[in-house]
Amino acid sequence: MADRLGERYKAVYALVPAIAFLTRAPFYLARVPSTTLWMTLELMLVPTALGLAWLGPVLTAVQHVVPLNMRAMSSAIFLFINNLLGIGLGTPLMGTVECHACALWGRIAALRHCRRLRLLSHCGSIPRVRLAAPESGLGKISLGLCSAAY
Repeated sequence: MADRLGERYKAVYALVPAIAFLTRAPFYLARVPSTTLWMTLELMLVPTALGLAWLGPVLTAVQHVVPLNMRAMSSAIFLFINNLLGIGLGTPLMGTVECHACALWGRIAALRHCRRLRLLSHCGSIPRVRLAAPESGLGKISLGLCSAAY
């Protein structure tokens, strides 16, 4: 979708991931008070799928920034850094935070606070959404969704 619309309007490369991000927020908000494992899994199915919607437009944008003979290398470097930070450091970091939070608040309260911390980390992308497509108004919408979480 971003490729079709991106030929006419370059901001679409930022808008498609931003819209997918905003669409995820209600599912995360609904997940916070969930009490059963199955409810949590069902509420995480859609946002997990939408969480991958950013990858295609971002890889396309990375390839448009570099010369033709460097496209494969730029994508490889981007994916290496993204996976190293996101998968290599993100998961262990959140696990460590949850372990320390369990020691402070108890298991149930700690997991609830860590869910909110993850939602807050997603809210950190509001400035990037505003910079990428300031005329779209998506930054204001996402700010409202993040403030509704608390």
